[in-house]
Amino acid sequence: MKLKISVANLVMLVGGLLTFIFSFLDFYQISILGESVGANAWDTDAGAFVTTIPAILGLAMVIWCVLELLGTKLPDKVLTFTGGQMKATWGIASGGMMLGWVTTGGEWGAGFWLMFVGSLAMAAGSVMGLLDLGGQTVDLGSLNKGETQTDGSA
Repeated sequence: MKLKISVANLVMLVGGLLTFIFSFLDFYQISILGESVGANAWDTDAGAFVTTIPAILGLAMVIWCVLELLGTKLPDKVLTFTGGQMKATWGIASGGMMLGWVTTGGEWGAGFWLMFVGSLAMAAGSVMGLLDLGGQTVDLGSLNKGETQTDGSA
């Protein structure tokens, strides 16, 4: 089975992966009893659930894009939203939340900046998908190691 993904979906997939994976690094520094301590996006003593939403949306984006890549039959619509509209909602919401964190000021850690970049990539990829930009496909190879090409190419 050949794996092909559109440029827009690849941008969303990589952005979602960045957002989720780097949510476990320090999101920002907080002061507890006069001592500076790093808090990741999942830390309940710091931003609690507000910092985890972009990470959860990133995970949802990764799962949806991987399922599409593997050829899984996904629903045409979910609560009247098409797949492209759902991905746009996740990407734009995640990017907007992370942009909102920038305006609050603070001592941001590496996890925050990498989540910020990932969320913006999710937003950009999802808007590309809605506007039919980035529709070119990227060949990621074959799922089976022993599969040979039958189209006559080398």
